[in-house]
Amino acid sequence: MRLILLFLVANLFAAPPRTPPPVAIEVKTIKANVIAEVQTYLGSIESVNSATLALERAGVVSHVFAKDNSYIAVGAPILQINSKLIAADLESAAAKLKLAKTEQARLQKLYLSKAVSASSYDQVVNNSKVAQASYMLLKAQMAQTILRAPFSGHIGFIKMHVGEFVNVGAEIAKINDLKHLKVEL
Repeated sequence: MRLILLFLVANLFAAPPRTPPPVAIEVKTIKANVIAEVQTYLGSIESVNSATLALERAGVVSHVFAKDNSYIAVGAPILQINSKLIAADLESAAAKLKLAKTEQARLQKLYLSKAVSASSYDQVVNNSKVAQASYMLLKAQMAQTILRAPFSGHIGFIKMHVGEFVNVGAEIAKINDLKHLKVEL
C-alpha cells in the first residue's frame, strides 16, 4: 500500500509531458492548366562535350588504364604507349642540363672577374639554353605517350590493347559528358 501511495505522489509532482514546438506551414494555391496544342519535333539529344580520342605519337601500347564503358574523371590516364626510349633520353637531357647550368655558374664568376672572354661566356650561356630546350622537348614528348581524359565523362569501347601498335591520330575511344546534354532540332 505504501508503494502505491509513493508512486501516486511521485506522479503528481512529475513534469507534464513535453509537446513539440509548433511548425510553420506555407500554403499556396495551384492552378491547373491544360495545354491545348501538342507539337511534335524531330531532333536528337547529344552531349555538350564529346570527343574522339587519339594519341599525338605512334607507338606500342604498354598500359590500358581505363575500362570499357565506364565513367572517367578529367585528366585521368586512359592509355599509355611505350616510353622507355624517351625516358632514357629525358634522363640524359636532365644530366646535360645540370652540367650546363653548373658550367654557366662557374664561368659567370670568371666572366665577372674578367678572367674569361665575353664570347666564351656567351657560348656557355647558349649551351645552357640549348640543354634547357632539349630537356623541355623531351618532357613534352614524354607527356604525349599518355592519353588522358580531356574532360569528365563516359568512355566508350577502347579499341586498342596492350601490345598493339597505335598510329598517330588513330581513334582509340570516344568520350561523352552525359551530365550536360543539348537538344538538336
